[in-house]
Amino acid sequence: MSLNLKKKIKHQLRILVSFGSNVKCPVCNHTAREFWTFGFPERKNARCLHCDSLERHRWLWKYWEKTGMVDDLAMKGKRFLHLAPERCFEAKLRSMMGENYVTADYLEPCVDLKLDICRMDLPDACFDAAYCAHVLEHVDDDRAAMREFLRILKPGGWVIFTIPITADRTFEDPSIKDPKKRLELFGQVDHVRRYGMDVISRFTDAGFDLTVVKPEEVFSPEELKAYAMAAGGELFICEKPLAHG
Repeated sequence: MSLNLKKKIKHQLRILVSFGSNVKCPVCNHTAREFWTFGFPERKNARCLHCDSLERHRWLWKYWEKTGMVDDLAMKGKRFLHLAPERCFEAKLRSMMGENYVTADYLEPCVDLKLDICRMDLPDACFDAAYCAHVLEHVDDDRAAMREFLRILKPGGWVIFTIPITADRTFEDPSIKDPKKRLELFGQVDHVRRYGMDVISRFTDAGFDLTVVKPEEVFSPEELKAYAMAAGGELFICEKPLAHG
């Protein structure tokens, strides 16, 4: 039996074990007794076995549904840039937006554009909106990346950032290169900092008007439980002022 076949069988067995209707994934609309564990340390009821969505994806998708932010972009033919595109979102967003939906990454080959977000090879004010999830903690110069997003957005445009908040105050040390030390201090070998909520000042210093939204501020406890999105974390919704540029 091939390794791929073994993986497929194991995956199907997991789906059977999780069969039920206690939770529902709003991204792919599948239900389950509970979602699968995920992460380090492991989080229970985290990963949808059908589309791979995590808490933050389900929370963002429900927020987009509630606010109509993405529907509005699609209806008006606006351009949307998706950094490090997640499997659970990509096909749905592309079907909604067509050629106005653009994916980008620095390392992954299966994207529309190869971009270094600290120095994007894009003209000014060329996108109406963007989404960048759990990327900034990997980037050496996150302030430069924030300024670049501001530059490529049209006035009034927005970018949603999600980042893991794992410290009281942001901690970084560019001199730390050893993977084991990065794992110890930053939680992953490819992370270069731990963020605290003081990251807000970095977004505003870059020139954005910022709104921070948490799942419990938007949805009821029953909804948070039904879609397993209470651990989704903050959305940092950064808008480029109309008067800018």
